[in-house]
Amino acid sequence: MTRYIFPALPPGGGGNNPKIMDYMEVTMTMIKTFLLTLTAVFALSAFAVESEPVNLNTADVEALTSLQGIGQKKAEDIIAWRDANGGFSDVEELTEVQGIGEATLSANRERLTLE
Repeated sequence: MTRYIFPALPPGGGGNNPKIMDYMEVTMTMIKTFLLTLTAVFALSAFAVESEPVNLNTADVEALTSLQGIGQKKAEDIIAWRDANGGFSDVEELTEVQGIGEATLSANRERLTLE
């Protein structure tokens, strides 16, 4: 009696059997397609989260850390600057916060609002 390791494949993988080779090719194509689709979904979801605007005058630490290059400490520094100076009147003022330069401002400019 022949024992099959995998129901569709005889011991040794099927050798040169064209039906088994076709089955394996179709299966691998389906797996590749699934993995590419899954990768695309995760990649696109990351961009969707980042596209929400952030109001510099009302944002909390969580909203500020969604910005590129802004971690917990810088977010707290932004809020401290905002409280000490009565808020932001121009997004350019963000560079007045210690540790935030033109590169960070440029990377986030499209998402920053004041209203």
